Amino acid sequence: MAQGFRIEGRIKGLKDSTCYLTYYYENQNFVQDSTVASSDGTIIFQSQKPFKTGMYNVMIGRWQSFDILLTESKVVFEANAKDIFNTLKFFNSRENDLFYSYQQKTFKDAQKISELAQKTDSTSLNQLYNLQNESLIYKKKFIKAFEGTFAANVIKSTMANDIPPAPKQADGTEDPLWGNKFFVEHYFDNINLLDDRLVQTPFLYQPIKYYFDQLDFLPNDSLIVLTDRFLSKSRKTSAMRKYLVSKLANHFETSKIMGRDAIFVHILQKYYLNDPLLSIKFLI
Repeated sequence: MAQGFRIEGRIKGLKDSTCYLTYYYENQNFVQDSTVASSDGTIIFQSQKPFKTGMYNVMIGRWQSFDILLTESKVVFEANAKDIFNTLKFFNSRENDLFYSYQQKTFKDAQKISELAQKTDSTSLNQLYNLQNESLIYKKKFIKAFEGTFAANVIKSTMANDIPPAPKQADGTEDPLWGNKFFVEHYFDNINLLDDRLVQTPFLYQPIKYYFDQLDFLPNDSLIVLTDRFLSKSRKTSAMRKYLVSKLANHFETSKIMGRDAIFVHILQKYYLNDPLLSIKFLI
């Protein structure tokens, strides 16, 4: 949790428009602040109250919006209202510089890929394959080069895992359950559950829901083991741990499968009662 923040931007060609700063929580946006652009396109959001670091969205009137990574108390940017995405420039904000250099590159690649996908000649198909491969290599190199940054963690969290070839069994055949095993063990490999800032993004809620929905067929004992293993990927008393415990407690408490309340009780006893902050939150 940080102290106050100030976000200041100048958007050329914008005036007299109401703008909103919204934050992400799961699959929704909530208004954090609002302001009206001045005659020269300056917009300022500021607060002395503590804010949560994470991904926020700046809504320009009702017609454009863009995300920013808020990891420090001050963010300054400029852009042109005619094409905010491609003209957006940040000052002394490495996280946003990284995030938008990636976004702008991949967007251009996506446009070219979309154009090539409409064609059927062999030259275009080869170009399509090469560009898709180059784009994937770029993403992996970007994540590796800037490992540890919030920008890299956000981008990595949106990427699917590469599933390696199935290992051979004793008789030389491939393990038919390899895909299921890999899913259980590695589904969250690309999501850094040590980074509390990811709680304040739209990229955490759906994977958690999908993962545990897919495992609903398992018996309680197996789900308790997987739940504990999953929660151990986050730090005790962290914002991430609090979020994950809350989500899983709610998931099993509201499950329509008979007997899942046993997992809810396990979570309550092992996590809520051992963490005063979680305990207070639960009682409230």
